[in-house]
Amino acid sequence: MKLLIAILIAITGSIAHAQNLTLDQAIGLAQEKSWSSLIEKQNYEKVLLQRRQVLATALPQVSAQASYNNYLTKPQVGGFSFNSTHQVDMGLTVRQKLFEFGGIGNSLEAAAALLQQSDYQKQQVENYIRHETTIAYYSVLLNERQLKISEESLENARNNLRFIRQSFAAGRAPRGDILRLETDIVSRQSNVNMARTELESSYLVLKEMLKIAENSPLKLTTPLNEVLPVLEKETLNEVAKNENLDLKILETNKDYLESASLVERSSMLPKLGLFYNLSRSGRSDEKALSMDENVNTQVIGLELTWSLWDGGGNKARYDERKRDMLVADYSLKRSQDKILLDLNKAIKEYESIRDNLETDRRSLKLAQESFSLVQDLLKVGKTSITELNSTEGLLNSIKVNYVVNLFRAHERLSLINYLTSARGL
Repeated sequence: MKLLIAILIAITGSIAHAQNLTLDQAIGLAQEKSWSSLIEKQNYEKVLLQRRQVLATALPQVSAQASYNNYLTKPQVGGFSFNSTHQVDMGLTVRQKLFEFGGIGNSLEAAAALLQQSDYQKQQVENYIRHETTIAYYSVLLNERQLKISEESLENARNNLRFIRQSFAAGRAPRGDILRLETDIVSRQSNVNMARTELESSYLVLKEMLKIAENSPLKLTTPLNEVLPVLEKETLNEVAKNENLDLKILETNKDYLESASLVERSSMLPKLGLFYNLSRSGRSDEKALSMDENVNTQVIGLELTWSLWDGGGNKARYDERKRDMLVADYSLKRSQDKILLDLNKAIKEYESIRDNLETDRRSLKLAQESFSLVQDLLKVGKTSITELNSTEGLLNSIKVNYVVNLFRAHERLSLINYLTSARGL
């Protein structure tokens, strides 16, 4: 029985204990657990193997062969009979490419470009996960703030109802004021329920990204920073041009296509190679693997091959690669224009939101002072419940607007980080 109680206490304690989670920890978990990240890591490993395959073609190619013949009928060559019954042939051949008019070197450069491109793609997936996780994390913080505002509003309405009833404890309270407050409480309770549902949904999204069980409690410890940085548009544009990973991927794709086109061009030109061959032939009339008579030869030489005409296929493939290079160049310029446009839009929106937050802070201070004043006036009977509710409604609206704008500012900062492939703006 004591053991059962101890287990129940341990389970209850583990369920009740919330895991502290910073934004950086959340990003690290998401990058580690994301299926997209795992897929890109495997794609990178696959490209490493492809590069090794290309490198292998530039290294010596060694092959061996062996054969055994048992002559049931002795062959005759030029009137002479072949007397041996058994024949064993063995050989070793080594081939090495020497010169292919850039075919070898450009194949290696194309493989290197593909590897670099795959590395950039892996980084871009991690960059995207960082952006998405940041938004999900801040969405939870936003919904927590909105739930708190709704709960405070509900508690104020309940306090107002208690105040009205206490004020008229010696007499009959105005029925209209009581009904308005009771209706207001029901409405605000609905808002609280909706805000709580939104918070639970945002937690669900974040936990799915982090691959954390739905029933595991979390406590987010990185707040929405209310001190926002001033951005330099020109500097960020230069950073985006030089560091944006989508642009780097397209640039390395151009490098790959250029090397691939030179490989195609080399296929129309001569190829020079070196070869070495060692062969041994043994014959016997008694035992299968005996060699009563041996003939050994060694040959070393150069070979020149040239595909003079293949119906125009090589030329067509080379021209196709050149068209691919033009398309890649146009795609790079188009993407650069779009990325800079998206970046400048995000900067402009961020600056507007940042300015609005200053206005929201002043409005919030005035609204809080106004609400406190109306509360004091209600206590001495110089204002109405309607006026109090109206003033509080304005205060809550400004509170919500402030936290939403604060979230939007961080959302734009995260987007700017993503477009510049930077961190920590």
